[in-house]
Amino acid sequence: MVVSERHANFLVNEGGATAAEVRALLARIEAAVQERFDVALERELVEWPEPAGAPDASSAADDPAGS
Repeated sequence: MVVSERHANFLVNEGGATAAEVRALLARIEAAVQERFDVALERELVEWPEPAGAPDASSAADDPAGS
């Protein structure tokens, strides 16, 4: 998971990043901007909790259709 070189507000999953890794990168970005520029970023992204019984990422990757 990296920040896009073309659009700084886009994250690019270069293969296999988990939701937890995305959240961790977002937190690092927010902290770095706060420290360097004294600006608190506001996320436009809305996170929804995983529904109970949802397949984990590894099983979803094995069966993208979810069947």
